[in-house]
Amino acid sequence: MSRLLLFGLMVVQAFSGCNVIDPRPSPAMAAMRPDQEEAAATIARSPAPVTARPPANPPVQAAPPGSPSAPPPRVEAPAEPDPYTLYGVAWQLEAQIRAAPEPASLLTGYLRRGAQFRAKPRASRQGCSRGWHEITGGGFVCDGDGVRISAAPVAFEPAAAPARRYDSLPYSYVMVSKEDTPAFYRVPAADEERVAESLLEGGPAVAPAVAPTPPAPLPEATTQQEPEADPEAALTGSELETAVEPSPAPNIPPPASLPPLLSVVDGATGSAQAGPAAERAPEARTEDGRELPEYVSARLTKGFYLSIDGRVHAENGRRFVRTVRGRFVSAVRVWHTRSPDLRGAVIDESMPLPVAFMKKNVQSLRWNRETSRLVAARLIPRLAAFHIRDVAHYRGSEYLRINGDRLVRPEWVVRVDRAEPPRGTRPDEKWIDVDLWNQTLTAYEGDRPVFVTLVSSGRAGFETPPGTYRIQSKHVTATMDDTTNPDGAYSIEDVPWTMYFQEGLALHAAFWHDRFGEPRSHGCINLSPADARTLFDWTLPEVPAAWHGAFASRDRPGTRIVIRR
Repeated sequence: MSRLLLFGLMVVQAFSGCNVIDPRPSPAMAAMRPDQEEAAATIARSPAPVTARPPANPPVQAAPPGSPSAPPPRVEAPAEPDPYTLYGVAWQLEAQIRAAPEPASLLTGYLRRGAQFRAKPRASRQGCSRGWHEITGGGFVCDGDGVRISAAPVAFEPAAAPARRYDSLPYSYVMVSKEDTPAFYRVPAADEERVAESLLEGGPAVAPAVAPTPPAPLPEATTQQEPEADPEAALTGSELETAVEPSPAPNIPPPASLPPLLSVVDGATGSAQAGPAAERAPEARTEDGRELPEYVSARLTKGFYLSIDGRVHAENGRRFVRTVRGRFVSAVRVWHTRSPDLRGAVIDESMPLPVAFMKKNVQSLRWNRETSRLVAARLIPRLAAFHIRDVAHYRGSEYLRINGDRLVRPEWVVRVDRAEPPRGTRPDEKWIDVDLWNQTLTAYEGDRPVFVTLVSSGRAGFETPPGTYRIQSKHVTATMDDTTNPDGAYSIEDVPWTMYFQEGLALHAAFWHDRFGEPRSHGCINLSPADARTLFDWTLPEVPAAWHGAFASRDRPGTRIVIRR
């Protein structure tokens, strides 16, 4: 059952539909790769030693201060004071940011619960009793409407760990592995957990008598630690093959009122305790319609994906994962996922177009001068990318020459060639070319390609429509679900790096499959997490560091996307 999105009119636009980088090709895209960023951060560059030499002629003595020929004394310009003198925190799941300090102003973005930011002094009280404040990144928030502004740093607890903007996946993810799994508002007692499971299995609302088990020894952990992946429970080939592409649906609605306590970080203690929402999710019932206990948030279906921010240990050796939305699920009822390995290619002098991606693991060939025959060379893994140097022929067959004079057959690869920019494209304008036939995506700046990768577009019955679009909204993560889908109900919390370009259609990361280069979505353009994060940072509109999402406008147009067959 699709939910309504939080932001009304703007989200209708987004679902009907970043730092700006250096325009030079090599630094432009390479600088956005997480692995290269982390490596570069560890390199310390020291200046080369300089040996002083005596001057050839004695230096000319400067005139004393005050003399007619003396230069005026140098005056250091005072540093400009930081205008963002206040501190803020978002307590609503999605706190709105507007373009101007008034309620009717255009929605320009939003903050996720727990986000901390800096703000300027009050700009206006129009339609906001506590006042509007401009925040870092631009835009205005209303103090008391999803955010709290203070003269000292403010914290909101419990709040999820912030999204990892520097990583290919902003959160860790698990897949529900057992049907009718209960999600709890808090860590339940052992009897409470057995009651919920009994109800979901069609039994009575009475905890079955179970002999207590001694607590199992567990390592020290907190809710801020990421759970360790269980290699035996990690998703493997069959699960990745059967996962399906979601369609967009809204996130859980934010609380209707200010939480009971926001603590100022000045040594004081205290936190806002999250409780059940005013209206419980319809999923908080058994299959036969019986309502679950008040400490149960929802009934989860096998195959649902959850974003998590930590692991919680309870008595008797029971373990729970905490979701980004603050719910708790038994750790024995989920599998930890792993991210696909595909990374696209930066296009520069060392890797110009045309580029070839391997469709499968292939045995490359090389020319043996002694025997004048083609012989087997090294094995090339599936999805590896190479520059195509030229075309060679042998006994009437055509071969592509790639790195190191290795030869491969054209049918073994997906070839990416240069595309013509759309009419009216500026010399440095960013735009994206999606080739549905070859399942490739190429990012351009004017007529210069800067990045290329493989994608997965809509499969039969859900084909991605060709056309020219612009990115309408960008979200660090966006939940997608549909409990009435004829192919089976699904829910994926916090799909990473989502960029909507038309109602229900987006470029976004897909961590639940690794079949890039093949159509398999419900219409969206699937990217590997690493590639989606690269494009998210490169495209427009920019999403400032503390923000969770931003909307394009006439003054801030989104990056153009050309989708062709």
